[in-house]
Amino acid sequence: MKHSIEVDSIILNNEELFIENKNIKSIEVSGKCILNLFNCNIIDLEINIQDNASLIVNYFNNINELNSRIVVKANNKSSFILNHSFINKGKYNLNIYTDFIKEEANIVVNINGINNGGKLNADVNGYVHTDKLNNVLDENMRIINLNNGLVMSNPNMYISTSKVIANHNTTIGGVRLDELFYLMSKGIDKKEATNLIIKGFIIKIIDNKKLQNKITDLIN
Repeated sequence: MKHSIEVDSIILNNEELFIENKNIKSIEVSGKCILNLFNCNIIDLEINIQDNASLIVNYFNNINELNSRIVVKANNKSSFILNHSFINKGKYNLNIYTDFIKEEANIVVNINGINNGGKLNADVNGYVHTDKLNNVLDENMRIINLNNGLVMSNPNMYISTSKVIANHNTTIGGVRLDELFYLMSKGIDKKEATNLIIKGFIIKIIDNKKLQNKITDLIN
C-alpha cells in the first residue's frame, strides 16, 4: 500500500528537490527551481511563482483513486512548466488552474497519461485577465486509453485580453498500431511491445533521470 505523508509547505530558492510519497499543500518559488515528484498524491496544492522566478515540476503518479486540484499563480516575468505523467487504473479527477497574476509570464502544462480501464476526468483551466499583458499559456494533453476506459477532457481558457498567446492541444487514443507493428516486426511479442510503447510515452515528458528510472522500474 502506498502511504502519503502530508507536507504543509515547501519554499524553493534556486534549488532542485526530489520528493516521494508525500502530499504537498503549497509551494513558494524564488529563483530557478526544479521539483521532481514520484507517487505523490497531490490533493490540494497551490503554487506561487514570484517575480522573475521559474519552476519546472516533473510529476509521476500511479493512481488507483485520486481527486487532485493544482492552482498555479504566475507573477511578473515568471515561468512555470508542469510535466505530469500518470497511470490510472481506477478513478482520477484532475483539476488544474493557471492564473496570470501579473504580466510577461510563461506557463506550460504537459500531460501524458495512461488510462488503463479507469475513469479519468481532466479539467485544465487557464485565466488571463484584462489588464495582464504579454503572457503565454500552452497546454498539451495526450492520453492513451486502454481496456475500455472512460476519458473526459475539459480544456477551458478564460482570456480577457488580445495581448496574449494561448494554445491548447488534446489527443485521446489507443496505442499506435504502426509503432506496435514495427516492434513486433523486430521479434518482440505484442505484450512486451505494448509495454515498451507505454514506458516511452510515460517518461517522454519527464526531464529527470532518477524519476525516469523509478517509473521504468514500476512499469517493468
